[in-house]
Amino acid sequence: MKAQLQSIHMLLRTASLLMLLALTLGAQKQPFDVQGLLKIARISEPQLSPDGQTVAFTVQTVDLDQNTKPKQIYTVPTTGGTPKQITTAGTDNERPQWAPDSNTSPSSPIAADLRKCGS
Repeated sequence: MKAQLQSIHMLLRTASLLMLLALTLGAQKQPFDVQGLLKIARISEPQLSPDGQTVAFTVQTVDLDQNTKPKQIYTVPTTGGTPKQITTAGTDNERPQWAPDSNTSPSSPIAADLRKCGS
């Protein structure tokens, strides 16, 4: 009888340990893979405005369905806040440049958009 109780206790301990191990493995995060990498937006080309109050930068994402990497221009105050997308047309908006009055260069296709945003 004593041997049977010891066997049952050993079986219960083993089962408990296996259940704990299964729960621990199930709670772990998924590994970082290529799909995760493609979901990360790439931020580049930061340009500080001449007055030092705004930063214009580009954000590139990956659109697998369209097989493209659209790039848009955003601005954000240097004091923080929510970035504001200032380009919407096209997928190859890049190289934001500021004119001395904190607007973009007149030759830039986004000059009107930056002025509309009050940046």
